Amino acid sequence: YAMLMSISLIVPFGLIFYNLISAVSNSDFHMRAPLRFAMGALSLASLGLAAEVSQSTIAVGSQLQQTYDAWAATHFTLIGFGLFGGFAAISYWYPKMTGRLLNEDRARISFWVMFAGTLIALLPLFAAGVEGQVTDSYRFFSDEGVSGFNLIATVGTLVLFVGVILAIGNLIRSRKEGEQATPDPWRGQSLEWLALSPPAPHNFDVLPDVRSTQPMRDIRESLVRREAGQETPAGDTQPVA
Repeated sequence: YAMLMSISLIVPFGLIFYNLISAVSNSDFHMRAPLRFAMGALSLASLGLAAEVSQSTIAVGSQLQQTYDAWAATHFTLIGFGLFGGFAAISYWYPKMTGRLLNEDRARISFWVMFAGTLIALLPLFAAGVEGQVTDSYRFFSDEGVSGFNLIATVGTLVLFVGVILAIGNLIRSRKEGEQATPDPWRGQSLEWLALSPPAPHNFDVLPDVRSTQPMRDIRESLVRREAGQETPAGDTQPVA
């Protein structure tokens, strides 16, 4: 029953990933720090989820349970969604929180170092698990044939650590040296991108005119129509009493 339920999760996860891939492939976008980390999160997590699903089958799970194969699959998912997803969120909200833009060159370097470090650290552990190395063991013997895999994984962990330090350093340096952020650096659709970066304590001096769930899109379209002399923009507001 557990195997069948685990395999059935392929359907909703597949639809989610298909939706995300379709949205990206049909969009005109610039690959900047938030999207780069988000794509990295999806890529790494998809590897982990695929391995987790394979191990949910009785034939595979009975052979690889409590080995480093299962450990690597879990950590692909955790690092993908947790670490890379977290940096994607921080990169996205960084201009609104600090009023500065992240340095894209340093963000690109830190991303690729982190991405390479994750692959180098975790892929060899799949092979170590197949060779029978179990988790939660404090030592293994040289004749088990897993020393090389563990050495590579150790190097990859250090590379990942360096990438994280570079990313954190970029956050710190950009706070002082970053380019001044506009209220709407990503051309977002929700209302927070109408406020200043960082926002004033009261957010807005006057109440914005909200007409739909994508008010910033409405405001941009209204501005275009106003320039054409067709209507008053959606962003025009009345003073609050």
